Amino acid sequence: MDINIDGIDKGIELAEKRNKNAKIIFITAQNDEKTIEKAIKVKPETYLTKPVKKVDILAAIRIVLLKKSSDYIILKDGYENIKILKSDIIFIKSDKNYIDIHTVSKKYTFRISLENFAEILNDTNFQRVHRCYIINIKKAIKKTRLSVFVENYEIPLSRNIIFDLDIEE
Repeated sequence: MDINIDGIDKGIELAEKRNKNAKIIFITAQNDEKTIEKAIKVKPETYLTKPVKKVDILAAIRIVLLKKSSDYIILKDGYENIKILKSDIIFIKSDKNYIDIHTVSKKYTFRISLENFAEILNDTNFQRVHRCYIINIKKAIKKTRLSVFVENYEIPLSRNIIFDLDIEE
């Protein structure tokens, strides 16, 4: 969207009224600090200044699509497709060719290896901490030498696994 689409700053005003699912990429010749600050307040995905190269636009669109599609995973359970929000996942436990996905509201069981599931998940918020466990590090609250606590669960920690517990304040 151009910031001056139909007059000065009309693009920013339109972005403020957008559908909550709409993603905004500003493409504009406006590069003064005041305009940039106003544009950032509406939380665009990015801000590109003219002249814009085709490759920059395509990269910005691909990043938006990647972010949008990565909010959830879809797994097949028999003839059903089940959509699980990644932010709802607490941890995943493996039992050979089956995994249990523990979410904030439910436990799901699927026939898939932990390695294959990790490839599908493909998210830096998830960390393998044991040969049988992947945790959502955003939900981790405490770490000891032998275990990590994720919400109300104590998950064993392999000796060779090293990760920082990033507790948001």
